[in-house]
Amino acid sequence: MFFDPFDNIVHEVGLLLGKPDDQMRLLLILLGSYPIGYVFRFLRGRNLRHFYSIFLGVILHLFMFRDGVVHFWGLGIVVYLILTVMKKKSLPWVVFIVCLTHLSAMHLYRMLFDFGNWSLDATTFLMPLISRLSSLGFVYSDGSKDEKDLTEEQMERRIVDKPSIVEMLSYISFPVAGMCGPFFEFRDFRDFMEEKGRYKHIPSSSSFVWKKMLEGVIVLALAVKLPTICDPYELESDWFFDMPYLHQYVYWMIACFAYRTTYFVAWVINDGGLALSGLSYSGTTPQGQPKFDRIVSVNIIQLEACTVPREGVRHWNSMTAEWLRHYVYERVRPRNGGDATMATMGTNLVSAFWHGFYPTYYNTFFFLAIIAEIGKDVYRLRHLFSFIPGPISAVIRNLLIMTSLNYFATGMILLEFKKAMKYYAKYNFFWHLMILGTFVVFRFALLPTFKKRSKKDNGTKGEDKSEKAKLKKE
Repeated sequence: MFFDPFDNIVHEVGLLLGKPDDQMRLLLILLGSYPIGYVFRFLRGRNLRHFYSIFLGVILHLFMFRDGVVHFWGLGIVVYLILTVMKKKSLPWVVFIVCLTHLSAMHLYRMLFDFGNWSLDATTFLMPLISRLSSLGFVYSDGSKDEKDLTEEQMERRIVDKPSIVEMLSYISFPVAGMCGPFFEFRDFRDFMEEKGRYKHIPSSSSFVWKKMLEGVIVLALAVKLPTICDPYELESDWFFDMPYLHQYVYWMIACFAYRTTYFVAWVINDGGLALSGLSYSGTTPQGQPKFDRIVSVNIIQLEACTVPREGVRHWNSMTAEWLRHYVYERVRPRNGGDATMATMGTNLVSAFWHGFYPTYYNTFFFLAIIAEIGKDVYRLRHLFSFIPGPISAVIRNLLIMTSLNYFATGMILLEFKKAMKYYAKYNFFWHLMILGTFVVFRFALLPTFKKRSKKDNGTKGEDKSEKAKLKKE
């Protein structure tokens, strides 16, 4: 095989770092995305840029996924045909359903033949790929709508001309983001390849890239070392529950962070490669400094220090969160500004489908939706907590949010339903009951009470104003 020498190198390095071959292969490709991305700075002409993207993308896909590339190109061609033959009005949800169905079939296949395994296969890239392809149906359909029917963000993202087959294959294969994502808009990609708009003159991204490389080295060291101290896959072991509660809590929080560092490594390094290519360039600050935050997968500090549930979601796998917000939540929420609870639930259900069919996913995302709704209610009733000093309030909120997220994410880490239920049963499902109870109290008791009181106060104020007006006239 052509890739055998590279596979041998990957295996030897993996033995040294204690990581499996698939993860080391991914790391090698992510590091290679830096010189590959940098070449885009010197390529002129969209045809040359597309050829470079397709050629290298296919080689890297073959190295990482072997015959799994059939799924990427096959789905891309199917979506292209749908865009070609269907009317723009009806195609967005057809494309969306086709993409999600293909991914679901792959998830089911993996559950049947590789149950409970975290190895990297074609679904690793198919997950971010279907977010790209499914968004195409919406932005192409938006291109035929009246401007008054679109939001400002939809206007910015829409495309009028159907992508060519070359553009589609290049969008699928783009080598700087061809292994683990992230999602990015086709409109940005087209402008980047044609060097239009803000991509006409892309300034140096060296400071941002060096920062990401340093960040990547730090999280890589943590990803290698922390699991040897606090193993996230041992959280349902009997010896873990035999520890004192405080020791359990500290071990558990570190173990969950250790689990996240594996994702941090891939996302942080990938963000640096995208900045080096120039695709993530977003303009300049008011001070004239270049920004490369158009495509950013994770903000570790903002995530770990979040004080609002929405922040935690937005800074973890950020581009997938963008896709869910723009192409699920915004497309199904009430246009009249009504209650968006069902839109939130639906978005989290799609997110669970996107991840796969392990029951633990659905438990996690259902409760993440509930936590998001609690966050909204707490904000609406924030005056009730105004007596707590700001810094203390921030610490309390962060601890509550991260404890909640880690608790429900532990089910996803353990993956198997039996293991997850054993873990939750040890704590008598306490956090499940507390989250549900908090939601019921805030949504159906506190919020209606204070809404009535607010209306009553407003009515009294209105009467006072009319009385004062009468007195002035007299």
